[in-house]
Amino acid sequence: MNTLEIKVKNCRTCPFSTVEVGIDVRTYECLAPAQIHKGYYKIDSYYKNYKLPKFCPLKLQSLKISL
Repeated sequence: MNTLEIKVKNCRTCPFSTVEVGIDVRTYECLAPAQIHKGYYKIDSYYKNYKLPKFCPLKLQSLKISL
């Protein structure tokens, strides 16, 4: 079994951040797993500025995925 450890430095490189493109609007959201995340958060300014918010669940704990 392979184990993958995810380390997040900013929202732009996070595998759980999504960008939804509309006609005039772009929406950036964090979709981390529900077990470590309390809800969906808008991360517009963090994504655009290559930053990581203080409430980031991946910053507070390590995440390992076994395949």
